[in-house]
Amino acid sequence: MAGTSQHGKAFIRPKKKAHLLVIEARFHDDLADALLEGATSALEEAGATYDVVTVPGSLEIPAVISFALDGAAEG
Repeated sequence: MAGTSQHGKAFIRPKKKAHLLVIEARFHDDLADALLEGATSALEEAGATYDVVTVPGSLEIPAVISFALDGAAEG
């Protein structure tokens, strides 16, 4: 469930412990660093675990998602 904190910042309250895959494209390092920091901080605050996969650009993101889904289906 999502909501808004008293400071107007969105937060996540998962019903069960979640494990997520964060895929980052490192085209602009400064921007990517800030986005990754924000995403991982929010996940940690929500009590979720995560893995980070780095790709060179946005075109590689669908392939990584496909590989992750195939791996999850295999067990």
